[in-house]
Amino acid sequence: MVENLIIKSRVDVNQQRIDGIGDSPLYLAVESDNRNWAIRMLLHAQADVNLQTSRLGWSPLHLASHEGCLKAVKALVAAQADVDLATLSGESPIALAIRQGHNQVIEELNKAAATTFPKVPLIHELQPATEGTGQVLQESVSDPSDSDLSRRLHSSLVKSGFVHSRATLQSAVSDVLQQILRQRGVRLSQEYMFIVGSYSEGWGNSLTCFDGKPDVESDIDMMQLFVGRKYHLKGSCQCKSVPDSENFVQYENGHILCSGFASSPARASIGSILAQRPAVDQVSACELCSYPPVLPLQPARLVKSNIPERTLRSLQAALQSPDFPCHVVHAAPPGQGGEQLRVSTTFLENRLLRSLSTIQGQVFVTLKYLVKKVIGRRVNGVKAYHAKTLVFRLLEETPAQRWQPDQLVSLVRQALLMLLDGLENSNLTADNRILTHYFLNDAGLYLKGSGTDRIASVLEDSINRLPELLTEFENSLRPIDPTAGFRFHPFVVLPQLYPHQTPPPDPTAVEYHQIYDVVCEAMLLLSSSTVKDTEFLARLLGRLPDRAAYSTREALRAMAGLKLGYESTAKRILLHSLGHQTGRGIPWSNAASEVTKDEATTEYVWKHLNGCDSAFKFCLRFDRRPVFEFLPKFPRDVFPTFLQQVSVTDYYMNFDALLRCLQFELLATDTVATPGAMAWFTDVAKRQSGDSDLQEVLTALHFCPDAELLDELVSSHESIVSEAINAGCSEAIREWERFLRIKQSAASIADQVIIKPIHEEQLHTAD
Repeated sequence: MVENLIIKSRVDVNQQRIDGIGDSPLYLAVESDNRNWAIRMLLHAQADVNLQTSRLGWSPLHLASHEGCLKAVKALVAAQADVDLATLSGESPIALAIRQGHNQVIEELNKAAATTFPKVPLIHELQPATEGTGQVLQESVSDPSDSDLSRRLHSSLVKSGFVHSRATLQSAVSDVLQQILRQRGVRLSQEYMFIVGSYSEGWGNSLTCFDGKPDVESDIDMMQLFVGRKYHLKGSCQCKSVPDSENFVQYENGHILCSGFASSPARASIGSILAQRPAVDQVSACELCSYPPVLPLQPARLVKSNIPERTLRSLQAALQSPDFPCHVVHAAPPGQGGEQLRVSTTFLENRLLRSLSTIQGQVFVTLKYLVKKVIGRRVNGVKAYHAKTLVFRLLEETPAQRWQPDQLVSLVRQALLMLLDGLENSNLTADNRILTHYFLNDAGLYLKGSGTDRIASVLEDSINRLPELLTEFENSLRPIDPTAGFRFHPFVVLPQLYPHQTPPPDPTAVEYHQIYDVVCEAMLLLSSSTVKDTEFLARLLGRLPDRAAYSTREALRAMAGLKLGYESTAKRILLHSLGHQTGRGIPWSNAASEVTKDEATTEYVWKHLNGCDSAFKFCLRFDRRPVFEFLPKFPRDVFPTFLQQVSVTDYYMNFDALLRCLQFELLATDTVATPGAMAWFTDVAKRQSGDSDLQEVLTALHFCPDAELLDELVSSHESIVSEAINAGCSEAIREWERFLRIKQSAASIADQVIIKPIHEEQLHTAD
């Protein structure tokens, strides 16, 4: 990693100049052209964020605030820079920002100061500011009314895609992914798998932008049902025959008594930012013959329930449906690990969450943000499941007419007060439960982590600061890119990467789920020392569908031509594919209207997958990295990318990026300047941070001839380049150094301290 190079070279990242000014490297980084990159690397190397100059007593945060460098301010504040630190003349960073009129910086510093210092003294301290900037500051700390903030937050959530129709589409996408997962598992007798959790429920897999891509901190949950083992409840089993009496179990407190199992319910694998692959949690489960009594469906509750009748019918139907089998997972109450199995209500939760309206879904997303990003960062114990339970209670207790945009804040506050009440009364229960399970009356929800009093204190503080926290949430939202569509790359997010299977010897095109196997087989053949059966390779590639896998097929065909020595054939293939466009996502409106939800079906998703070039991104599993010796050096080094964060055997391929890379390498030298090429460079550069993968970024960085686009590319996607460099990706290091040389920044702080020349032996080590 780059910061390791700093440490190994024994560079003092806090060395101040001895010219009487006393600038530190971090202070100089704020001044440099490569500001954001340099700051990031110095912070990684543990630079002192509060080191002050000897002449004026300015810290890096003072300088960033004075110059209006918002990204630098955010990075320094996140690194615990002192927002109240005074210069030799007694000025704080926020005072300098007000003097210069940098309103966004003022708001950022004010938010940071509010976590530690009262707002009123801060405003009083800065009273001498000009009338205009003082008004901006006053407005930024004034709490708007609940209804005004509610309408504003609702509007921002809609613009970021948090509407019912998109949640319905997300659920359809999950159902299609589950179909692909099962189709691939049939040949291994592992077809009893389910996509569960927020990815399937429609709401909560992203808290920033509902565009189909899970948040970095989110994951995909997969449940695999053990075939052949089924437990039966003593006293309530209605099954006609039970072959083994040992399968009868006692039920109590939301669990069955069954010893000998691990207490952890999930096996986790981490994701990869480089490939935009989410983390995966895999849960094993055993079937239970039936549910215990389900509380919201009991007559006494049904009479008072505000849940729509159609949703209640859906819950009732799920109790008997083979598509939603009752099951138990490896989890137990405190102190009972390995002795009990927990009854899971995940399919009932799924039915209820899929029924949420736009406002109801927005309340849930807001609560989940507060639990994960605010409360959860101060104390351990409160989980997303608590937020889910609170929303279920709101659904049942809240009349339909109250679910309006201007009630959003009030409903969120009501849910938090429910949780606070449970915390304050937990000592009155025998088992210290804080909430009753929504579906199972005799089961409780507990806290693991911080003490109840500490959590209650943090929760009460969050309720008191709710307008401020919701404003922060609003500012974290990212509007939908109207040109991008709804993201879905099945072979990237597929939670189970089986070893590839040889496709059946059928001359017709393969089914969609078999594309993965054809690609794996072709890559192994092309990376072997010789191709013994060239006709088999040609037939294999010919079976890839013309629409759904066009870029993948053409890139592999061009590679086959180069492998077999037919360069002219490869060039013809590349020339013919110039100007081709892949599918950017499932076309979808961002309207808050409920009309389009009826179109969000699995059939609609399949129509998209089969009707456009959708299968061009893959996470693949190999015993070792396929190396294509016949390719030019750049594509040979970049494709495929080793996903070090995921598994020692997983690799990433973007065949659209590879196809364009081969076009730029092998066709006429002016290919990179054609309108189609420039449009692709522009598209990659202008996407929001995290929306382009590493192979797209490196290909654009290597070939783009436009200096301004290169600047924009690096500015937009520095996080993924940083991630690659920190992971030891030698090609990312080379391309970054190449960019710096193009920018003639040899004298910058990044060249002097951070990006030291990489020697050949270091590159071998990084590889």
